[in-house]
Formats: sequence, structure tokens, C-alpha cells
Amino acid sequence: MERISTIRPGYLISLKTAIRGNVTYKVRGKGKSLADNQETVQWETTRRTRDVEEYNRAYNVRSKARGLVTAATIDSDFGLLCREADREQVLKAIAEGRALVRAFNNEARVTNIAFRAIMGKVAADDAEAVRSITGEIKDLLSAMTRGMADMDVKRIRDAANKATRIASMLPENASARVRDAIATARKEARRVAKAGNDAAIEIDRAAIKAIREQQTAFFDLDDIEQVKISAARGYGFDLDSGADDVKVAARSNTSYDVE
Repeated sequence: MERISTIRPGYLISLKTAIRGNVTYKVRGKGKSLADNQETVQWETTRRTRDVEEYNRAYNVRSKARGLVTAATIDSDFGLLCREADREQVLKAIAEGRALVRAFNNEARVTNIAFRAIMGKVAADDAEAVRSITGEIKDLLSAMTRGMADMDVKRIRDAANKATRIASMLPENASARVRDAIATARKEARRVAKAGNDAAIEIDRAAIKAIREQQTAFFDLDDIEQVKISAARGYGFDLDSGADDVKVAARSNTSYDVE
């Protein structure tokens, strides 16, 4: 079976949000005890919120701003991803999220929301990106087969849902293999769910085998003697929330710093 050595070019987005101010904490030790060579320490934490209504609004604005970006991207174990074709959609989501945060910060008294996003270019033959994405797909296929072996419908569907999103970063031939595996897993999940908890049902070992066969395409790049990596030049965009102009600088990889 042909192995996967490339992915679809795209972007890796690092998103950081935080609520600052308004809330203070005081931590005080209450005492400790030692018994059977084990130490137990007790702490008392006091939280004080100066403006509860404003803090609650901050929490909601932060969640909405973050949700705009996560809805436009693909969640993975190592960050948010988007395909090259979806770049403008993600940049728009980041701009809308930033506008929400700015509007709140301009009128807030004691609370401030931090909202920062960095987009890094991911090349089609970037060895580390290929390793990470194909490795996660391999793990998700394993999760599906374990769920099928345990007849755990939720585990099967959770892994299938995540694999569906991440598979869009793969070349079409590899993405098709993942879709086939997902279809097999979903069919098995429906069969188990239809049978119910009390019904006697046998594990479909043929279905598990079919998914495991697809896993062989998703290898560990450490096993490959050499992987060619292109060093394409691009442009970096620094979008500062406090300025309207866009600073452009030549870099070895394209990145967008949205603050």
C-alpha cells in the first residue's frame, strides 16, 4: 500500500485567550499532618471578584471570540489547523473575534481580555507536520478499532468525528482511505447501537481488520531514510490590534501574528 509522505498545504494556528484583572486570589496554609511517612497539606483559597457582572460578560465575550476561530479551523492534538483554501475564512474569524474583544476592553472598568493568534505556514512536505498529522490519524483509527472491539459506540463516533475533520488535511487518496475506514466504523457503531445493551452481538472482526489495514499507510517518518523538505520563501504579516497598517517582512515561512 502506498504510504503517505505529504499533506495538503495549510496553516497551523496558535490561539491564546485570557481574562485578566477583576479577580484576585488569596491562598493561606491551614496546616499539615504527617502520618505513615505521608504528608498532607491543606490550603484555603479565597477568591474576590470586584465586578461579577463585568466578569461574566468577559467570560462570554472570550468564549464567543474563541469559538469564531475554532469553528473555522480543524482541532487537533497539536493545535488548530486550516487548509490553504480556508485561510481567508480563518483570518476573517480572527478579525471578528479581535473586534469583539476590543469592543469589550474599550468599555470595561476592571477587566481585560487578551486575544492573540499566530498562523504558521505548513508546507505539503514538512516532515514534522506530516509526522504529526498522520500520527494522529493513525491514533484515531486505533481508537475506532478499540471502540469496535469493546462495542463502545461513543468512542467509535468520537474518534470518527475527529478523524473526519483532520482527514481534510491529507491528500485526496489518503483522505479517501480514512473516509472508507470511518464509514466502516460508523456502520459498526450503528449496528451495535441498534442491537442495544441486552442483545447478544458478536464483534465484527472483518470490519476491524479492514480499518487496521488502512493504518499501514500512516507511517512514522522516523522510519524513512530521507524526507525532502522544501524551503519555500514567503511573507509574514503582523496584524497589530492597535494599528490599521499591515507590516510585511520577508521570511523563510509565511506566518501571521494577529494580536
